[in-house]
Amino acid sequence: MHDYTSSPLAFHTCIQKDLDVNKRDVKWMLVGDSHMRYLFSDLLTTISGPHLKFMLTKSAGVWKNGSNITTTMSIRAKALHEKIVAIDDHINFTLTFHWDHLLNRLPRMANEWLKNSTQTPSLIVFSGALHNIRQAQNLYIMGGPKAAAQQYRQHLLNLRPSLIRLAASTRVVFKLVDHLWRTMLRKETQNALHDGWNYALFNEVAVDVLSGTGVVIWNSTLPMSYLYALECIRSPDRRTLPSRHWNCPDTDHVGYILVSQYTNMVLNDYCNRFLGFGEEYCL
Repeated sequence: MHDYTSSPLAFHTCIQKDLDVNKRDVKWMLVGDSHMRYLFSDLLTTISGPHLKFMLTKSAGVWKNGSNITTTMSIRAKALHEKIVAIDDHINFTLTFHWDHLLNRLPRMANEWLKNSTQTPSLIVFSGALHNIRQAQNLYIMGGPKAAAQQYRQHLLNLRPSLIRLAASTRVVFKLVDHLWRTMLRKETQNALHDGWNYALFNEVAVDVLSGTGVVIWNSTLPMSYLYALECIRSPDRRTLPSRHWNCPDTDHVGYILVSQYTNMVLNDYCNRFLGFGEEYCL
């Protein structure tokens, strides 16, 4: 796997070649919950350059300097439930994070992209499930995990037709839910978010519904997150600041030691074809 984190020039070359081949601005969209925001934050830091700027929607009109690593890393420490847009005008590249923790806005966005091909992203990465698990807590108590997962299944089934059409013309990736160490303590629980079986079940539902749509199922983070969880069980207080490479006290997320590898996976998956690095990568 090519290490894009140590060679930002390779990313810029990738985008320029993409522009040359496809004759349109390059737009990447990350849609989902805080796990997608973590990926956005790390991508922002990785692709940092002199022409990069970003803006939070709640501070509309105020662009921040994306070439300042300290500034881009500041997003890591904030629970931002809003849209964040980053632009590099020099290479006609836009990276957008859409806060959509239940994937309720995605159907509308998908229809808008399908109606106007000039607005269709070059890459869409989305993920959900965790907040859907939380939302289905009562169903989990009353009817068990399968009853809770059925609601999620129906939501993805409603999305399926739009995703098939999108995947026919652009790269669409769905990231499965990582292992979190709080679910691996083997304690009896009535909290759906603390039941590791739920994570596996909701992942199975997503794979079942999205198979055959053209959407890429991103599952290669699961063994990595499992190993991270084991380390956090052994050392629950392990934390490195300000990078948050290790952040075991945060039981809701993996640390950036993994997120940076996820960033590399995305960049390899998208850019290697433009740079001739071959296909020795995976999602």
